[in-house]
Amino acid sequence: LRSGWIPSDSDVSQTEHAIAEWSSNLAKYDAEIETLEGMLEELRSKKGEIQRYLDERRSFSSPIRKLPVEILGEIFATSCSDNGLLITVFPEGKISAPTLALSHVCFLWRKIILSTPSLW
Repeated sequence: LRSGWIPSDSDVSQTEHAIAEWSSNLAKYDAEIETLEGMLEELRSKKGEIQRYLDERRSFSSPIRKLPVEILGEIFATSCSDNGLLITVFPEGKISAPTLALSHVCFLWRKIILSTPSLW
């Protein structure tokens, strides 16, 4: 604008043609990116499924599974003896309830907690 140059009709036509061509190229890249993002999302989903499967399989050989239920009950009773029955609400809104927290870990732990009267 500052130069005072006025493009000819030919210059305008060439520029419009170049803009159309580059816009078309840009649209192709956008479409390719969208396709690749879809593939990436699918791969991440499959990876998540495999990770969950591996985590489940690894948990089968976890040492805690080898502890007798009675021992786990004693551990829970000891860990909750001071404040297990208390529900503490902290100023920032967090809630602490050890017995309740332990009972939400898994079905077995819940069963142990519920069958141990001293924890309730």
